[in-house]
Amino acid sequence: MNQQPPLDSTQRLNIDNASIQDSQILQARRDLIQIHKPIVYLTVGDKINISDQFGRVHSTVNPFSRPEDRNRKVLLNKVKKICSEVLENSLHIHALIELGLEKRLDAVKQSFSEVQEICEYSKRALPSNVGVTAVFNQMGEGGTLLILGEPGSGKTTTLVRLTLDLISRAQEDYNRTIPVVLNLSSWARERQTIADWIVQRLQISYGVSKALGKFWVEEQKLLLLLDGLDEVRAECRESCVQAINKFLQKYGSTEIVVCSRVREYEALSTHLKLQEAICIQPLTPEQIKQYFEKAGDQLVSVKTLIDTDSTLHELAKSPLMLSIMTLVYRGVSVTDLLNLGSIEERRKDLFNKYIGRMFEHRNANQQYSRKQTMHWLIWLAKRMSQFSQAIFLIEEMQAVWLPIFGLATMLILGLDKKNEVDSRTVPNQGIWRSVNNAKTLFVTIGLLVGLLVGVAQVGDILDKLISGLVNGLIFGTGSALIAGQGSGIACVKHFILRCLLWLSGHIPWNYAHFLDYACERIFLQKVGGGYIFVHRMLREHFAQMGMVKSS
Repeated sequence: MNQQPPLDSTQRLNIDNASIQDSQILQARRDLIQIHKPIVYLTVGDKINISDQFGRVHSTVNPFSRPEDRNRKVLLNKVKKICSEVLENSLHIHALIELGLEKRLDAVKQSFSEVQEICEYSKRALPSNVGVTAVFNQMGEGGTLLILGEPGSGKTTTLVRLTLDLISRAQEDYNRTIPVVLNLSSWARERQTIADWIVQRLQISYGVSKALGKFWVEEQKLLLLLDGLDEVRAECRESCVQAINKFLQKYGSTEIVVCSRVREYEALSTHLKLQEAICIQPLTPEQIKQYFEKAGDQLVSVKTLIDTDSTLHELAKSPLMLSIMTLVYRGVSVTDLLNLGSIEERRKDLFNKYIGRMFEHRNANQQYSRKQTMHWLIWLAKRMSQFSQAIFLIEEMQAVWLPIFGLATMLILGLDKKNEVDSRTVPNQGIWRSVNNAKTLFVTIGLLVGLLVGVAQVGDILDKLISGLVNGLIFGTGSALIAGQGSGIACVKHFILRCLLWLSGHIPWNYAHFLDYACERIFLQKVGGGYIFVHRMLREHFAQMGMVKSS
């Protein structure tokens, strides 16, 4: 064994007569590193048995005994829960087909560019049994990967499956980095460095403190899975790619996966400096045929329609569109479908029929009318598209979402600045936490001030204490509301914004309740404390629709 100096006095274990009996060795993480005659220096991960040299040694270490380790476990559990929910509620769940992958060396800027230029085959189909997890694992430690695909091809589903595989690996091996999924669409709002943006999004999406998030970034403890490069505003996309490249220059050992639509990525003049790139391939005729064969008699009519119509067959190459077809075209005649012309018209018809089917299928417990639901979803989709927001959090609504007269009101009141309301992992949690923080802080201060003023007055001590407490309570409650820099005023601003949006008819009074209602009808799905449309193409479909009167 290699001889090394002892690491720390707390990691030394004295051995008398070369024998150890059931010793527990805590705060340790590596293998046996040094043995002297009278002393053994040990740092361990799980269990140690050194029976040959020293008799019997058995040490069991709790790998989550320190706060840092518990934080790691908590984040892994949160990411796993969110990814599991996304996969469970995905429209692609109805068409889980192993997608073909193509290696795309031309899509990334590699360090050996002179070799890349003379490479004859920059595009190469991978074997059908090679999935994205195998591609990522083949790169080894420090791997960086770009995932490309057409709209509805299964990019996000592929990323989520990869994340779940990586989480399982990280849970089994403490030394592995922590996989975390973040959506790049929010980067364009402030154009921070990627490192600062990661710290901010970890806090908003997963409740990770800024100090811990910064530590993980600096120590390169995270495996970053960045979805939605194409959802960054077009004028900011080039800068975002440059920011990612700068991040990788500084944090060269950080593992990273980036996901984007292929056309939006190919339009960029700057490419990501990553090791590998793959492009998800459209479904082949053979895959489509196998899918319908597995489905049996339930989808015979749909299969007939696709076989007899080239336009529908082209749409069926997308896993998303194939999934929706299986949901909405059962029992529909060939004649009805042949009246539609272009692919775009067929696509719109598919989404319209999907929306209608979801209203019919979930007709029980109808708490909002169809017109109300459509009006609020269309408005939400338009705002999310306008401000490049892939995940909607109630706490992140800002004054710019208001119509003109409402925005003018906010400006007059001086409430147009960004609200600093905490964001957490359940809807409205950040708002109520901010309220509680302000209430606790200012009421406590008020009581202390009131007591001091009361005791200073002349009179009976009991009367002075009671008077001080009453005055302090009034003072503290008022302070919580008028403190210009405190959490209280942020909550007041958010409340005024919500009232104005409600008065404008753009949101219901109980917004979280409505968003949950939309999730039940599979228009939205809940992601941690936020909401996303079940697919970006569905959100785009809503955003392109004209506003529907809610009454």
